[in-house]
Amino acid sequence: MIENTFDLILVSEYFDESMILLKNALCWELDDVVSFKLNSRSNKTRQDLSPRTMEKIKQWNSLDWKLYLHFNATFWRKIDEMVGREEMQREVERLRERRAQLMKTCLQDEGAVDPSQIKDTSLKPFQYGAAVIQGYNLNPELDKITKSKCQSLIMPELQYTALLYTKQFPDIAAKLSASSHQLSPGKSRTHHSRNWEARKAIAQMRNVKNQVYKGHRSFSNWTTASSLQNVP
Repeated sequence: MIENTFDLILVSEYFDESMILLKNALCWELDDVVSFKLNSRSNKTRQDLSPRTMEKIKQWNSLDWKLYLHFNATFWRKIDEMVGREEMQREVERLRERRAQLMKTCLQDEGAVDPSQIKDTSLKPFQYGAAVIQGYNLNPELDKITKSKCQSLIMPELQYTALLYTKQFPDIAAKLSASSHQLSPGKSRTHHSRNWEARKAIAQMRNVKNQVYKGHRSFSNWTTASSLQNVP
């Protein structure tokens, strides 16, 4: 049933291979699927699972585990059908080389850093619980066009979603911008604002979504009322 609904099912464990399959299926270019790893955990808060714990997790999530085994097998069959193992290996190597090249160009540190080391607070990923979620610092010597491209590769998903909503609904976003600035924490509270930029992005995203929903609802009510006026 699932396979009848989805033409292509990707596996996060084989992310690069998945991106190559997606690229080929959609006739995209290599740069269309190049990405940097986001939301990686710092080694400070990362723990390896023992084999016994992993087996318990498989038992507790037995249905999910069976689904994974099935679609992991179909994933590699899809590779054999669409690309072939040798060509897939070559394409993955090209993808990783391109990623390494872009990381060298875009990043100041050429890798992820802890949130306390991120200089641009608007690019800090949201922190939740005990995990330390890492982010990136941009190379400060980038030209405007390159900086824009690089920024899109390292922007956390909450800020990126807020940016997309702003582009989709600029009038609503402009009205909400002033009110969001009024909520900005003062200098005396900077030590409490670790997640401020991410929280602001969440708030902005929710506000835009709510305004869009209200607009659609008002339009729906208006069209319903107009239709009723024409009913004899």
